[in-house]
Amino acid sequence: DTDLFYGTKYNGGDRIWHIKAMDDIFINSKEPRLSIVHNLQAHWPFCLDEDGTRLVRSGAESFNMRNYPPQHRYVRKYLINLVDFILANDPDAVIVIQADHGLHDNKAEVQLLSSGGSPKEVRLMQNQTMSAVRIPEKWGGLDAPLDPLNITRLLVNRYVGDNYELLETHP
Repeated sequence: DTDLFYGTKYNGGDRIWHIKAMDDIFINSKEPRLSIVHNLQAHWPFCLDEDGTRLVRSGAESFNMRNYPPQHRYVRKYLINLVDFILANDPDAVIVIQADHGLHDNKAEVQLLSSGGSPKEVRLMQNQTMSAVRIPEKWGGLDAPLDPLNITRLLVNRYVGDNYELLETHP
């Protein structure tokens, strides 16, 4: 049921691809596995509303970061649905959610600076990303938030072997 993930309004071509991937991961294989779901829905162009309806926008309009928040809210709903689905199928799943970058291009920088942000504030806004890690007690748990720079280091150390020192928390 693709509506479970996407709602009833989203009609992107990735609907079937993601559902088939979930089917392969949870139904066709019961063995331990590393699964990566690469989702570009939050990426430019910014043409989705909060329900996933694709809006017709010109090139410049679709690049305007002020059109990003509704798309972000839609992708947040999708992500929550996906995590709920994973946990329903594997309550002991280790889940890592990682964004690759923030609004980092020159046009976004100009827009943010014109809104009154200082260069330092704008640089922080442009480079903020979301990281989340869930490690259930069965797999050693987490007793404190994990710095994004240490996610891979911790996972490799725990599940492959001690190979890396964890870095000090960065500012």
